[in-house]
Amino acid sequence: MFYKEEVCTLEQQTGSETGRAVLVTTTFFKPPQDLRFGLAVKTVDAARACGYPIVVVDGSPDPQIREILTQHGALVIEQTEAGMGKSRRQAIGAGIDQYRDADVIVWLEPEKHTLVGLLGPCIQPVADGTFDLVIPYRKSLESYPPYQAVSERLANAALAALTGRPDLDLYIGPRVMSRAVAEQHFLGYDGKYSDQWESIFIPVLKALKTGERVGSVEVDYVHPPEQTAAETGDVEMDGKRDRQRTLIVANMARAAVEMQFFPRLVTA
Repeated sequence: MFYKEEVCTLEQQTGSETGRAVLVTTTFFKPPQDLRFGLAVKTVDAARACGYPIVVVDGSPDPQIREILTQHGALVIEQTEAGMGKSRRQAIGAGIDQYRDADVIVWLEPEKHTLVGLLGPCIQPVADGTFDLVIPYRKSLESYPPYQAVSERLANAALAALTGRPDLDLYIGPRVMSRAVAEQHFLGYDGKYSDQWESIFIPVLKALKTGERVGSVEVDYVHPPEQTAAETGDVEMDGKRDRQRTLIVANMARAAVEMQFFPRLVTA
């Protein structure tokens, strides 16, 4: 049995048939009792329930993490190099290499199990060639911890000014991409502008610069309530979000200047 929000829609089933997709993510947990590990297991369960293969690159010190994720149906690969960007590229590369018939590579954070059942309409336009890269767009951030919602709205506004694309919810995290975009832009990113969270932001900027068809699909995403409850009022987490937002926006701005990418902002 799986959660109501993880039930696959007809659109998702159609998208899965038309262009096969593989989901990829990374994990790093210490105790198996970690809340986020529980969410990652739910993500694997949701992927398998919806018929998607899922690759997990894991750097956790406890091998039990890999064992449990494998038992739930993920293809789990041990992380070979330290670093957020390197682990994400390893996951994307593994998805490409291990599932050669997959037309679409979907990067997502391991905690977003409630998004899996909504991916079909995001996958379809990449599978049918309408877009090369799709970024889901959240209808609302009301299910998030209040501070996180404010932080992400600020970040998206700043990134919209840089990219000229207010329709792109860049801060949602997941990226739905063709094999070509995955290989050229995501695997091709060398970490020049920092290689943490930027590893999934700078490639989007490069894709826009080179004229890839980047689209947005609205999703009725609801953040996992247990994660919202745990992180609401967490001062340490709020500080981390401030640092993350500052670094991402600053490095995106630096990259835009060096790429000479200065699009006119079009108001949606």
